Amino acid sequence: MQKKPNASLLGRFAAGVPAAIVFALLSLLISAVILEKEASASLYFPLLLGAAGVSGVVGGVFATRKERKSGLVNGALAAVLPMVIYLIAATVIRRRFEFGSLLPCLALLVGSVVAGILVANRKTKVKIKKRK
Repeated sequence: MQKKPNASLLGRFAAGVPAAIVFALLSLLISAVILEKEASASLYFPLLLGAAGVSGVVGGVFATRKERKSGLVNGALAAVLPMVIYLIAATVIRRRFEFGSLLPCLALLVGSVVAGILVANRKTKVKIKKRK
């Protein structure tokens, strides 16, 4: 039985859901810590870039771990959903689009693609069971 190509494509996009959740949680955690510790606001953007990279890695791993092929494509497709959510949220909050909003998206995309490639090219040992 062959899989439908659309189902596989939808599954790759759906791998972005955990990445979007991780990105949202990390962003909230970073915001809460910066507000609580009364740290400089200049720390927020570099930490946000790190959170985007980490969530990209999560999306890339989730997208590529089953098929273990096409890591570049799977990773990029997994990054689409969190990027779109972030761009919409950033545009709505600021009431205008800023090109600075693209840097976290780029970090998310790079993290997702790198993780997808690494997972697709990972070599594992195959354990051979002895027959009795």
